[in-house]
Amino acid sequence: MKNILRIISLFLLPIVIDGMKCCDCPDSEKAEASFSYCNLEVSYLDNTGEEPVLTYSLVLPKDAMGIRINVERKKDICEFQKSWFGTSAYACSCGYDTIYSPLEEIVSAQIITVNDFDAQHTAGSDITEYFYSYKSHQYKSALNEFRKDLQEVNYYTGNLLKEISFLLMTAPAPMTECIFKIRVELSDGRVLEDTTEQIVLQ
Repeated sequence: MKNILRIISLFLLPIVIDGMKCCDCPDSEKAEASFSYCNLEVSYLDNTGEEPVLTYSLVLPKDAMGIRINVERKKDICEFQKSWFGTSAYACSCGYDTIYSPLEEIVSAQIITVNDFDAQHTAGSDITEYFYSYKSHQYKSALNEFRKDLQEVNYYTGNLLKEISFLLMTAPAPMTECIFKIRVELSDGRVLEDTTEQIVLQ
């Protein structure tokens, strides 16, 4: 039995050493990493039930429509994969809580109507103020929350894929055909944007 344990230990030792070299873990209990904003996609939400759900319907009640923005962010930390018996992978990790910071500042984050929304907001207008998120049992304006949500990272999971949901709280009076554009301008000059399909709010 001891011989078997010795053989296993000798086999695992190079992998452990490689992992320590790759990560170069700091002495503190916090690790730092940066991330970059890469892409975003937008889809519709149906809020007629207890919770908003993704929908592919292009006709929705005007008081129950929302949008979901999926933001792709990529991290800049040390990672590698090593084949183990040709079937599994080994990933490098320090095991610390990681403090993430964005490489780019957010210059602006907007929800724009592509066509005429109401008398005050014609095609091309910023209507971010009409959308709200629901957090901690209260509604919060997208004007304040959009940027904060984009930068937020779950430190426990390190998941950089961000899902943001907003509900339309001020709808146009008559039945209206709507198209929305999500536009995020970054400090490095890039603009991330996506446009919804046309939807009828009734």
